[in-house]
Amino acid sequence: MKKLNPYLLILPLLVLLVILLYISLSGSSCSKLTGNEKDNCLVHEAVVQEDITLCTTIVDTNFKEYCYTELIKLSNNASACSTLQDKRKGYCLTYFAEKQNNSELCTGITDTPWSDVCYGKMAKMQNNFELCRAINYSSDRDICYNHLALQLGQRQPCLRIDDNNKRVLCQADVAILLKDILLCDMIVPNNVQGMCATTVALSLDDANICSHTRDGVIRRNCEHKFTKII
Repeated sequence: MKKLNPYLLILPLLVLLVILLYISLSGSSCSKLTGNEKDNCLVHEAVVQEDITLCTTIVDTNFKEYCYTELIKLSNNASACSTLQDKRKGYCLTYFAEKQNNSELCTGITDTPWSDVCYGKMAKMQNNFELCRAINYSSDRDICYNHLALQLGQRQPCLRIDDNNKRVLCQADVAILLKDILLCDMIVPNNVQGMCATTVALSLDDANICSHTRDGVIRRNCEHKFTKII
């Protein structure tokens, strides 16, 4: 039997490797692209290779800033965020604040929307409703307090809410969450207090709780619900 030449077995493998290498190199090269496609390609290459020098070759400012941001994130160097423009800096510091569970990093953000996002995230992460106070926009601050009230199961954050209607509903939500009729009793106006008491009564399957309802119509409706159940 004629012996096979081992080089004949290796040759096809070498050819295949050359083809794959060519495909790989041609696919990763950004030089043949133009405009945003080229910039986007360079961002990808910079991140894959962790080579920040590739970011300097990017033309579009947004892509360039994005490239620097992603490389800074990979470097785990929060202080480098200060080299970025306001919005990117805010995003960058928020990323590290979450990653390091460090609310102090939020203080370095000058872009108001990102500052609010940072403090909101950290308040939830650290179960600390005091951080909501640092949020600039009233509506976002109210959302933060409301979220923490339910997350902690506490009435106190609700009392910090600026909007009166939201403040009252927040208290009702906490009372219903805890099934605490005494918290319902603290609520004004009577219609919300009645809704709260009725919900707690049904939740605990206790008709006697209906007597806590200050509004006569709502109290009778509460009692009627138990009559229907029976």
